[in-house]
Amino acid sequence: MINPQFEIESVLPYLKSSQTVIQNNSSSFYFAFSNLPEYQAFSIFVIYDYLRQLDDAADNYDVATFNTLIQDWQLASKTDQLHLDMSSSIAQKAAFVFNTFEIDKSEMSNMIAGQKFDLQKNSISTIADLRHYCYQVAGTVGCMIYRILSGKSASAIRPHLIKVGEAMQLTNILRDIKEDSLAGKIYLPKDLLEQNNVSKADLVSLETSHSLKIVVKEIAQIAKINYDHGIFCLAPLTDKKIKLSLELAMVTYQAILQQIEENNFDVMSGRVIVSQEKKIAIYHTLLRQYDIEK
Repeated sequence: MINPQFEIESVLPYLKSSQTVIQNNSSSFYFAFSNLPEYQAFSIFVIYDYLRQLDDAADNYDVATFNTLIQDWQLASKTDQLHLDMSSSIAQKAAFVFNTFEIDKSEMSNMIAGQKFDLQKNSISTIADLRHYCYQVAGTVGCMIYRILSGKSASAIRPHLIKVGEAMQLTNILRDIKEDSLAGKIYLPKDLLEQNNVSKADLVSLETSHSLKIVVKEIAQIAKINYDHGIFCLAPLTDKKIKLSLELAMVTYQAILQQIEENNFDVMSGRVIVSQEKKIAIYHTLLRQYDIEK
C-alpha cells in the first residue's frame, strides 16, 4: 500500500513552484489550504496549477498549449512509475499526485471536457447547461481534492461535493460577469437572459439593470441552496484541521455570494472581493468552532 505522505514528501522540492501560482491566482483558495501538512497542501496546489494552466489556455484560445497540456497528462497518467525531477512538466506532477492518492482519473477527463467547451467557444443555452458546465470545471475539483484531504474515495458523498463545486463556480461567474462579457464570454444561460430582456450591452454596462439583477438573483439562489450541501462534505472527515480547511474554502466563497446579495445583486459597480480582514475573521471563528489552537 502506497503511503501518500512519504511519496509526496520525497518529491516536495519539485512541487513547490505551484505554491506561487495559487498565491497569485486564488488568494481565497490558498488561504484555505495553506495551513495543511505540506504533502497535502502542495498536492492540492499542483492540481490547481495544472488546471489553472489548462483554463488559461482555453480562455486565450491557445489550442497548441491546450493540446500539449492534455497530451502530457494523458501520457503521464498512463505511466505506472513516474519519477519526478526539476524538469518534470506540470502534467507529470499532476499525474504523480493522482497516482499517489489513487484519484479517479475520470474526474480529470470530465474537467478537460469542460475546458474544451470554453476552448471551442460554445455557448450556454439553459440553466441545465450551466449546471453541467459548473460540474465539469468545478464539481470535479471537489472530488479530486477530497481524496487528498481524506484518503478516502469520494463516491459516497460525490453528489454533495459536486453541488458545492457548482455553487463556487456559480459564485465566480456572478462575480466576473462584466469582466467575462468584455472578453466575449457569457456564462449566463441564453434563455434566462432572453426571458428577462437582458442584452449584451447590459452585461458590459457601468450599471446593473433591474432585469440583470433578476437574472443574478436567480443564479445566486441556486448557488445558495447548493452551499447547503457543504455539511455533508464535512461530516465524514475526522481530522479537525482538515475539516477547518475545507470549510474555510466554502465559507470564504459563500462570503462573496453574500456580498453580492448585500449589494442588491449589483455586479457592475466593481468586482466583489472578500477582504483579508474578513478572511482572517472567518478563520478565527472556525478555529474557535473546532477548538483548535492557532
